[in-house]
Amino acid sequence: MRLDRVKEGTKVQIISIGGGKGVRRRLTELGIFPGEYGTVEKNSFGPILLRINGNNIALGRGIAAKIEVKVE
Repeated sequence: MRLDRVKEGTKVQIISIGGGKGVRRRLTELGIFPGEYGTVEKNSFGPILLRINGNNIALGRGIAAKIEVKVE
């Protein structure tokens, strides 16, 4: 399932990240990488807010659509 389709309050595990090398590198720098767990805090409109490792990270919908997750 893509991250941009996950309901608010849902715990997820990052499975894979699509896109170019720059996108993958930037997300890794933010702590978003395969195997990591997080919670979708907001996904109603605008950017998606992902809580991961105690940090809230705002992701644009285009980037979030490139992140495959497993719902826990």
